[in-house]
Amino acid sequence: MEILGNSPEIRAALDLAGKAAPTTMPVLIQGETGTGKELFARFVHEKSGRRGEFVPVDCPAIPDTLWESELFGHEKGVFTGADRRREGLIMTADGGTLFLDEVNNIPLSIQAKLLRTLQEGEVRPLGSRKATRIDARVVSASGQNLQKLVMRGVFRQDLFYRLAGAIINIPPLRDRGEDIQTLAETFLRRERYEKDLSPIVKQAISEHFWPGNVRELDMAMRRFAVFGDLQLDIKFVGGLSPYFGWPLPDTGIDLYALLEEITANLVAQAMTKAAGIKQKAADLLGLKRTTLVAKHRLLVARGLMRSDGATGHIVTFPLDGIGPVP
Repeated sequence: MEILGNSPEIRAALDLAGKAAPTTMPVLIQGETGTGKELFARFVHEKSGRRGEFVPVDCPAIPDTLWESELFGHEKGVFTGADRRREGLIMTADGGTLFLDEVNNIPLSIQAKLLRTLQEGEVRPLGSRKATRIDARVVSASGQNLQKLVMRGVFRQDLFYRLAGAIINIPPLRDRGEDIQTLAETFLRRERYEKDLSPIVKQAISEHFWPGNVRELDMAMRRFAVFGDLQLDIKFVGGLSPYFGWPLPDTGIDLYALLEEITANLVAQAMTKAAGIKQKAADLLGLKRTTLVAKHRLLVARGLMRSDGATGHIVTFPLDGIGPVP
């Protein structure tokens, strides 16, 4: 899939990716969820000239007990259920590209063995005494800043330096304002939708915060093409709430209630990004863990959040309307 956009931010990221691609340098891609990190990884692989496979590794999906077997492979009989020898993902990527998606999820114990594999250029399957030479280009991606994780002691500094040959930071969609309408129209044409967007829809997508970035915009346009209206999380229209970018109602607003809703939404986002780990969520919000826990309990008690951290309201923008439908 082509990487779309003409904003200076996305062009700069593409230029850096193009320069790094034909080298053997490892590449680290950083960006929020939905910004297209895997697209950039595939772009680097396609432009590298390497003839081997592009092997994606979904790091969050691998259970801790299977990491060693999945990455490095194993010999027959090395553990219960190992009824045959298995080639690991690193070996599968020999001659090609190993893409470690959300590399920050690799356990510290596995990080040490991965570092040695990358340094030595050879892989030793679990239960084997023999190491095999490999030539796999490593491209990693993270939705979190790895340097900050290194400072917190949850990611190895030496592995970070091994992975961060070229660092590509992909900008969030909200920082690519001139690309939003172009992307929206491209996604609509892909769905065979040929009508022009109404002014209110153009305004809505330009003012939306897009926490899910290009992935969220893509799905919003798919729904728009099918159902004829645009559904957005009301708290993110105009940045954080429906009152950002829309006139203050003559009847006024409840400012304290609105601030609580905004707080609930940001806490929910942080909990989602941190996969429910409260310390990580607190770090994302610049709070102490105890403060986050207290706020979460208060918001749950007031009915603004569920105990699992979910929240959200939907606003619908009609196809030809002049404003959002409550």
